[in-house]
Amino acid sequence: TQTPASVGQTQLQENLLRIYPNPAVSELKVYAGNEVKNIRLVDALGREVMRLDGQSYSADSKTFSATISEIPAGIYYCLAQFGGEQIVQKFIIAH
Repeated sequence: TQTPASVGQTQLQENLLRIYPNPAVSELKVYAGNEVKNIRLVDALGREVMRLDGQSYSADSKTFSATISEIPAGIYYCLAQFGGEQIVQKFIIAH
């Protein structure tokens, strides 16, 4: 069960980082609510499959977009570095 503190932490993380759609088919969007240093997509073994950079970033919506059609279907993790804090969220690619 979640304690009130962990619920608050989860809500804070969701305000900083949101991944959609989940599961994703061909495109993934990552909302980063604060100044993000870097975003990496890794597989279940921790191998980096993609790094999102400024070229895929829309400042208006604070959203990164990634074409994921070349990445095999499976479970992945989005690792986002905000200052000294790293947030990790799981997502699924389903082609």
